[in-house]
Amino acid sequence: MLSSTLDKRVMAVKRTAKAALFAKIVTFSVQIYSVPLTLNYLGSGLYGLWMAIFSIIGFMQLSELGIGSALIGFIAEKRVTHSNDELYQCIKKVVSFFLLFSSVMFLAIYFVIKFLNISKIFNSGELVQNSELEICLLIFFFFSCINLPLSLSQQIRLGFQEGHISSFFNAFGQLLNLGFLMKAVSMNLPLAGLIAASMAGSVLANLLNLLFLLKRKQPKSLLPSNPADVSINSLLKRGTGFFILQLAALLAYQIDQLLIFHYLSPVHVTEYSVTLKYFSFLPIFLSFFLTGLWPAYSDALAKRDKDWIIKTFWKSLSISLKISFTCGIIMYFFSDWSIGIWTSNKVRPERMLVLGLFIFNLLTALGGNMTVLLNGLNELKFQIFTSLASASLNLALSIFLVKKIGLSGPIWGSVIASCVFNLFTLFFIRSKLNGLKNESKRLQQGEERN
Repeated sequence: MLSSTLDKRVMAVKRTAKAALFAKIVTFSVQIYSVPLTLNYLGSGLYGLWMAIFSIIGFMQLSELGIGSALIGFIAEKRVTHSNDELYQCIKKVVSFFLLFSSVMFLAIYFVIKFLNISKIFNSGELVQNSELEICLLIFFFFSCINLPLSLSQQIRLGFQEGHISSFFNAFGQLLNLGFLMKAVSMNLPLAGLIAASMAGSVLANLLNLLFLLKRKQPKSLLPSNPADVSINSLLKRGTGFFILQLAALLAYQIDQLLIFHYLSPVHVTEYSVTLKYFSFLPIFLSFFLTGLWPAYSDALAKRDKDWIIKTFWKSLSISLKISFTCGIIMYFFSDWSIGIWTSNKVRPERMLVLGLFIFNLLTALGGNMTVLLNGLNELKFQIFTSLASASLNLALSIFLVKKIGLSGPIWGSVIASCVFNLFTLFFIRSKLNGLKNESKRLQQGEERN
């Protein structure tokens, strides 16, 4: 029985990893084509403004209140003791709640944008008029709010260990985005049109994912047998920790382009964002086999298969670091040549920025593995403490360094903060895994005596 459960879990992780790899290849290909397409069309100034607007998308993810992340662990755990009927009652409640919530949120954002002088905040008066920037932001927030309840389908699929299905929908959405973007460029649409085109495909794909998900598994019972376990309030409580973690991560890593836009210029944002996209190809590929590990760890913990957790973590960490270093060092030495060809020599990144991103990718490989494990083990309190402390240090260092050394300042702020707190987290994980190992030995010894 244990062997059968283990085989199913491993198969689910491998299936999700293979599908995620396919989706990452599609995402990689779309980015390769879309960056020079939009950079040549918009120019460095407007492209930098576009990237600054899209850096807000991470903060829009905070509006899910951590519930999306809580759903992954919740479903993975409750599958052991609850029926799919009960789980899908919860899913319907969550989706309905966010449909209403996102509608109210967009109305609030609309009035805020109309009230504020947006062009002054973005310092974009030389690029676009205030009215045009308002339209761009309203379109961006409109699609983001629509996508809020629809994107929950991805977390739900992960909880059921069906991440491979979401990966195919994500790939489909990326291809649609590229097609719409190419059409917008061919029609000479303004920046607002490009924003709509680059988001519409993902929204449509998430809608189809959610519809197929709910249509396939209709609940039979009218009410769940244990409402306390599947209430919105319980998910909000579980999601509070994830909300704080997401906020800390955004303050640490997503605000860099806004800082560069504020302290330097839109052209600097273009150089930074293009170089960041170049090095993001590596984490895109690296994450393909981490996607299914979170629910797998939760499943193994619920079934007390602690030896599998320990073995899998160290193996995944070793693979991640080897891939990151090997590919990263090649990307580092060929960065000038590659980015030059990619952007038709419009972007030539400075070496300190390239070096910082190379080191940061290694730290991301380490941090990604540790985060997935801690999420699967429900160790949120520790993550909240370290994430908030790391984000605070990162933000302070990024502001200081962008003033002192310019464009590469924010990434080196991230490198320093990540080094400190990843090392601290690694020591904590070693202690945690040793505890799981000792507990597993005690259980085995108890079974042998019986």
